[in-house]
Amino acid sequence: MKWARASLADVAPAERANRAFAPDEVVWHLNLDQIESQTGRILMKQRAPVSSAGNSTFVFDENNVLYSKLRPYLNKVVRPDEPGIGTTELIPLRPRPGVLEADFLKFYLRSGRFVAFANSVVAGAKMPRMIMDKFWEHVIPLPAPKEQRRIVELLEQADGLRR
Repeated sequence: MKWARASLADVAPAERANRAFAPDEVVWHLNLDQIESQTGRILMKQRAPVSSAGNSTFVFDENNVLYSKLRPYLNKVVRPDEPGIGTTELIPLRPRPGVLEADFLKFYLRSGRFVAFANSVVAGAKMPRMIMDKFWEHVIPLPAPKEQRRIVELLEQADGLRR
């Protein structure tokens, strides 16, 4: 079967959530150490007032897929289940509705194929980071949305069996 293809920049641009929190509002603060490698499972949810967030943060929501550009071999990809504030080591991808399903993107970014690609385009030895130009140019397969949902269902079943 031949699927359409497009660059990540075209179908899942970096886009923060368009949401404002009050400075005293207590929200989820997501750092890389809270994300389990390979699975994207959240190990703990740290909550604090918005005013305690540093400058190197951004707001995300449930429509984002968060990808860690630091040490791509750790394979930290998260589909948040609530809004929060994240470290800028995470890229807030926003899949284009009707083109790319967020859960399909999540599984694609966790795939061995993508991790191998990511590990081949890093800079830095001690703290390797994805070269972002290469990330945005990466071409992703785009089955029809219905097929993406079917693939996601199968992958979720497989994850359930693995657990």
